[in-house]
Amino acid sequence: MNKFQRKSKYILPAFVLLSSVCILIFVFAKREERTQMRPMLLIEDATYIDPYLPLSKLPFNYYLAGKLSEEQANGTGLTGCEYYVNKFDKNGMYVYQKEEQDLWVYKRWIKVDEKKLAQRRLTLEDVIQLAKKGDALSEKDFEHYSYFEPGSRGMRVYEIDKNFSLWIVGADWRSEPGALRIYLRGRGEGEWKDLIDIRTENVEEFLSRESLQSEKEFAFFPYPDREGEIYNCTNIGDYWYKSANFSFRDDGTGGFYLSPISSYMGIGTYEIVGDHLNLRTNDGWYAVCFDIVGDTLVFDKEASNIGAKWEFPMLENGVALE
Repeated sequence: MNKFQRKSKYILPAFVLLSSVCILIFVFAKREERTQMRPMLLIEDATYIDPYLPLSKLPFNYYLAGKLSEEQANGTGLTGCEYYVNKFDKNGMYVYQKEEQDLWVYKRWIKVDEKKLAQRRLTLEDVIQLAKKGDALSEKDFEHYSYFEPGSRGMRVYEIDKNFSLWIVGADWRSEPGALRIYLRGRGEGEWKDLIDIRTENVEEFLSRESLQSEKEFAFFPYPDREGEIYNCTNIGDYWYKSANFSFRDDGTGGFYLSPISSYMGIGTYEIVGDHLNLRTNDGWYAVCFDIVGDTLVFDKEASNIGAKWEFPMLENGVALE
């Protein structure tokens, strides 16, 4: 064996090894590209992303918790911005931040599982293949794709690209047969407008009729629901006085029950007028009014119309709900 042959003996394996390394680097680079992450905040060992549309006014019940440090801002450019929390909202917070055209807004950031978000992103090709399983399709078929949970029980969001996302509603509702829904949502002309359940409707037909004109990279809340099939809201108030409970959500709805011996639920809508919260039931029977004192509600009996039959417990004027 001459000198050149001896060198060739080692050059070929080295070349193969180098090629393998390059291929692995390329594969992981492509994977990283496919699982591009949203901007993230890191607060108290928790990770937050911002999938919601911004608001011009801070929602009821949130209070200033501090300013984002450089470490918490995590390269988002939000160092020094104020952030607001709500003791009833365990899944998110608001940051007062500058958006396009120097407009300052309140942006909702929600707590996510970073490991689940870092998995491979779902593609439309994946959706087409999975949809062929029909009624046999379940949330387990999507476990290994990138997703986040917006806070509502049993809801998952799988972002696909700038035009489509897949939503699972009713995941983990094993005690409620038939509750699972798996929706593909499309965005046309810059707005979300349509969705189908991929287990029962034709995915390829749906894709062919969608107008894809959006330049946004990610999906954003809130979405218009189709007959209430996707219902997502955040609990921002959950107050008790003895056995009476009053709850409020960020979509402007609320409800109450005053007695464990009654099946009546006072479901309705509320509004904030200055330092007053007024809840009126949808059936038009009752109005419940409170003064807002910090993050506590104080019952205003004179402005309320509860009805004489509500005697358990007896709500007195000025009672503070905790």
